[in-house]
Amino acid sequence: MKVESITLYVNGTEYRFSVGTMFGQLPPSETLSETLRNRLGLTGSKQACGEGACGCCTVIVDGDAITSCITLTIDCDGKHIPRLKDCRTP
Repeated sequence: MKVESITLYVNGTEYRFSVGTMFGQLPPSETLSETLRNRLGLTGSKQACGEGACGCCTVIVDGDAITSCITLTIDCDGKHIPRLKDCRTP
């Protein structure tokens, strides 16, 4: 089944993404870590090993801790991610 769009709920805000390969769309291969950091600017989870081994990218999704560097964003459709922060220094 082809996914055309997904919805994420981050910090209580709803985000909708069109899935595809066109400019501005969310590629099916994009990880949750990439989406949170690069699209939403939420840098509270870090990118380090890229293999899910170190735990730096761990976020809470629907009450479960997951490694966001190995989780595809499209697999998180309809999920809630609470309390994620933007840790960039102004």
